[in-house]
Amino acid sequence: LPSRFGYEAILVTGQRLENFSPTALNEQQRDIFFSICPHCKHQHACRAVRSQRGINLDCPRCGLDYGVLAPDKNGKFRYVNEYLTGYQPPARYPADGSRLHELYTIWNAVVDNCAYTKDSVPGNPTRDAWQLAAETMSLGHGDCEDSAVLLADWLISRGFDVRVVLGRYGDLGQHAWCVARVDGIEYLLESTEGHPDPVKPPYASDLGARYVPETMFDRDAIYVRSQPKARFDGAYWSAKTWVRVDPRRLFDDSAKTMPAL
Repeated sequence: LPSRFGYEAILVTGQRLENFSPTALNEQQRDIFFSICPHCKHQHACRAVRSQRGINLDCPRCGLDYGVLAPDKNGKFRYVNEYLTGYQPPARYPADGSRLHELYTIWNAVVDNCAYTKDSVPGNPTRDAWQLAAETMSLGHGDCEDSAVLLADWLISRGFDVRVVLGRYGDLGQHAWCVARVDGIEYLLESTEGHPDPVKPPYASDLGARYVPETMFDRDAIYVRSQPKARFDGAYWSAKTWVRVDPRRLFDDSAKTMPAL
C-alpha cells in the first residue's frame, strides 16, 4: 500500500486447523481439518462433510485412502474398525467339530438372526446408520454392513482371521461382506443372500469377478488397495495388494500438528 515511508504491506489472515479425529468431527462445527497421510507423509487440509453416508480420508498427493468413518444411529462418526468391539453371544459349539464347521455354524446363525433391512440416521432417511454387533443381534435386523460387522465380530472373538470388506457387488453398487482365512484358504462370506451351502465352499478366488473390494478392516486396522484402479486379483491377504493403516495413530507424535501461522 502507498506510504510516505516508501513501504508496502499485505495483511494475511487465516486460521490454524485442528487435527482431524472423530471426536473433533463430532464436536466441532467446522468441516475442514489438518491431517497427515500415513502413506506419503503429505500434510494437507481435509474436508469431512457430516451429511455424507460415510467419510473417506484420502491423500490429495498419492491418492490413497487412509481412514474410513461411518455414523452410528445417533449420527456420531467413528472409524469403521471401531464398530468391531469384541462381541460374542453365548453359544455352545460341538467339541469334535472342525474349524470350518464352526465357521458355517456361526455364519448360519447370523443369517437366521439378521433380517435384511435398510437403516438410516433418525431424522435423515437418506443417511446410513451403522450398528454395533450387539445392537444388530438385539434388533434382529440390519443392512449389509450391520450383518457383516456382526459376523466378523463373532468370528474374530472365536479366534478366526476375518475382515469386513467394503466395495462393489456387480452392478448393484456399494456393498459389504466378510472374508475369512482358514488353514491358508480364503473364503468370502456373504451375510445377506441366504444360508451358505457347505457343498459349495465360497472360495474368494472364485468370486473375484463379482465382488470388487475397495477397503477392508478388522479390529486393529483398515486395509486399502495399494493400486486402487488395478484389476483385483482375488487375494484378500496379499501384502502386494493391500496396505495396512491404523487411522487412530495419525497423530501419535505430538509434533504432528499444523504449523503455527
